[in-house]
Amino acid sequence: MIHQVQSNKQVQFKKNSFLSAKNQEGGLTYARAMYGPGRLIREQVFDAIQKQIETMDRLDEFVITNSISGGTGSGFFSMLSDMLPVDFDKVRQNGFIIFPSSEMSNNIVEVYNAGFSFRVINQNFDSITVFDNQSMYAEY
Repeated sequence: MIHQVQSNKQVQFKKNSFLSAKNQEGGLTYARAMYGPGRLIREQVFDAIQKQIETMDRLDEFVITNSISGGTGSGFFSMLSDMLPVDFDKVRQNGFIIFPSSEMSNNIVEVYNAGFSFRVINQNFDSITVFDNQSMYAEY
């Protein structure tokens, strides 16, 4: 999905506007992504964010689009969202969060991953729009 959005000529995103797991090393669990490989790449991700910010005249807010069902989406997302206010104290965080559906889930831990992410969402975000994963699939 990310590659489709990046290749769409009508969408004007900067080259490095997306962060996606390129391998399955984040695993399927919150803890694996939060305390495992996520710790190894957090500085690299923060450097990429800093480079993006340096190209701007003014930073008003972070808009984060995320699915909290997988390990990277819940664990690394939590770590990143906890770190952003440290360096960017007065910058708002706005989120568009995709919540897992228990009926469509192919993984038993998706709901647990989402549950663990709630603390971060509640503490750090100024506004949140939550989408149910199942409602995003239209049945015709």
